[in-house]
Amino acid sequence: MSNRFARFASAIAALSIVVAGCGGAASGPDPYELADSSAKVGWDPLQVNIGFAYKDGATSITLEPSAIAMVLDTAGQKGAVHMSLPASAMGVPKEALRQLGIHGDSLDMDMIFDGKTLYGRSPLFAQMLAMLLGPSGDLPTGDLSDWLQFGTTEDWAALEGLAGGSGGSGAAPSLPVATGGDAESTKSAFETAGITLTVAAEEKRNGADANHVKVAIDGTKLLASPYFNAAGTRAQLAQMEAAFKQFTMSGDLWLDKASKKLIELDVHLAGTKNEGQTADITVTFHDPDGSVSLTAPPSALDVPVEALIKKLMQLAGRGADS
Repeated sequence: MSNRFARFASAIAALSIVVAGCGGAASGPDPYELADSSAKVGWDPLQVNIGFAYKDGATSITLEPSAIAMVLDTAGQKGAVHMSLPASAMGVPKEALRQLGIHGDSLDMDMIFDGKTLYGRSPLFAQMLAMLLGPSGDLPTGDLSDWLQFGTTEDWAALEGLAGGSGGSGAAPSLPVATGGDAESTKSAFETAGITLTVAAEEKRNGADANHVKVAIDGTKLLASPYFNAAGTRAQLAQMEAAFKQFTMSGDLWLDKASKKLIELDVHLAGTKNEGQTADITVTFHDPDGSVSLTAPPSALDVPVEALIKKLMQLAGRGADS
């Protein structure tokens, strides 16, 4: 498997989710006009499920959308993530899982933010925390594979000074946003970013009557657009542009006809030099179905967040110097 392609696929997935969330979805005879309507009717609360399929010759990885789920409640300022990645689908042997202290057949993780406190639970945490906090004597005593508390909002606010002055690598790109009521401006913004929307059909999707919209992405034009001026130096973007030329990108959006809400985003990547190298990301959007809880656990082992962050920053500094 090409590590570069896998990393690139992950980055494009994150980028495409942002673009879709900014109102890139549309339906009907004028996709740009309906993009504005779609931007007005977001989900809250929202559940997002993410699936992934990768193929490179005889190598293939498939993760069903149920493997990764996120729930966001912006009104309640809560959020949660659940991951259960089958080891067999990831190509991870059971021996490797046992070395990580995992005796099942999947890589599991749950994170909950209840509006005040961040909680987490995963078999991976026990070994990770033992490695990071054990030598300094900061490792908490208790079951590290059960629920852990990773600080409160007050704790994290107090730790902001630890990263002072570390944000000099550039801000995130300011991607086009459909604000409603001006289809021409929306179309111009997306075209400047190298994104073209085309209505495909009306069809059933995820149990709903939906409008299917095709998305074409010109990666070179996207990186050259003013939306990436603050994302880094043009020299860095030139390196990204070279990577973009190794792949073709496209997407599909489905919007519920009744509510105008985005219900699914698919992203497709294909190698230009290796036609057998493909990646497909599926992202579904819907009301929370109860599979991911936003409720804080009744008890959790307190992790010394300040000591953990300092250790992680120390390791990051060593990596940057090497």
